[in-house]
Amino acid sequence: MMSRVAPVVRRAVQRVPSRSAATAAPQPVATKTSEEIVKLQDKAKGPWGQLSVDDKTKLYRAAFGKSRKELQSVPGDGMQVLLATTAFIGLSVVIYMGLNSLADPVPHTVNKSWEQKSEERKAAQKMNPSTTKF
Repeated sequence: MMSRVAPVVRRAVQRVPSRSAATAAPQPVATKTSEEIVKLQDKAKGPWGQLSVDDKTKLYRAAFGKSRKELQSVPGDGMQVLLATTAFIGLSVVIYMGLNSLADPVPHTVNKSWEQKSEERKAAQKMNPSTTKF
C-alpha cells in the first residue's frame, strides 16, 4: 500500500536505488537556475561565514527543494494522531469498565466498621505486631 507521501517524494527528489524508499537520502534535483541563485552560488564559493542564514537556505532549496522532514509530513497528520489516541484511550476505558463489571464484589471485610472492630479485638488480645509483645 502506498502512502500519501510517495507521489510528492518522486516528483521533488531523485532517489538512489535502495532496498527501502524510507532509507534513501534526497539527492540534488536539477532545476532552472535564476540569476539570484547564480549570484548566491558565486558568493558561496567564498567563505561560508559571510553568507547569511537566508542565503544558505536559498542555496539549499535550490539544490534539494524540500527537506526530507518536509516531504514526509502530510497536512492532517496531527488530527489522525489525535483521533487514534482518543480511540485507543476510549477502547481502554471500555475494556476496563467491562472487566470491572465482571469482577467479584468487594469483600465485606473491606470497610471502616470491620477495620475498627478488628483494631478493638487486637487491643483486647493485647496484640502488638511492631514489638511482638503479647
